[in-house]
Amino acid sequence: MWNGRWDPCAEFKSSRTLEDALAVFEAKASFLANSRLWEFVTANKLVVSIHCDENRFSETHVMPDGEMLSAYILPLRLFIQDKDGISPPCMSAFYKECKRSPGACETLREICSVIKTGFDTRCPIDFKNSNLDFKNSNLTFGDHFFGWIYGDFAHVNADRYPVIQQMNRHPISQQVGWYDFVKILGVVHVSLQQIRFLNRVAFPWFIPSK
Repeated sequence: MWNGRWDPCAEFKSSRTLEDALAVFEAKASFLANSRLWEFVTANKLVVSIHCDENRFSETHVMPDGEMLSAYILPLRLFIQDKDGISPPCMSAFYKECKRSPGACETLREICSVIKTGFDTRCPIDFKNSNLDFKNSNLTFGDHFFGWIYGDFAHVNADRYPVIQQMNRHPISQQVGWYDFVKILGVVHVSLQQIRFLNRVAFPWFIPSK
């Protein structure tokens, strides 16, 4: 599902002006930093526990609810769709075009590489012996990231993510899937906040709105 569909390490020319891109990036990243979801994640240790009692499975969890995730994902999508003009690839193109310092450009590349490495990492839980019907032995975090966003919360092309649809039918597999999704969400969130503050250093004339 992931299969490199979006490369955070690429460069993409934004349709926005630099000043507009910086302002929107700052505003949306600030919204994410102050979201109920991130407040929940930083205040709680996320847990999904699966129990087996006389061949009956049950689960307990400490996880954000679907409402928190949905509210967070709406502005998040602006950062992972190059067409919206504020994605990391768009910022990379601005840094190159505006001839930012080699140190700033290298830092941005490193941040983007962390996102891509996170997407490519295999999830620790293997579903190959479960009744979920898919060929890969286990999913990557990128599969979960894009699968849950576009196959569930954003309701876009859900039919392209049959595994997510199957996981959603059972509370145990759903919570395990959400757990992996929130883990990679954390990587993306921290990376976006790092880019947010790097922008202020790379473009010192930019003054964020209060």
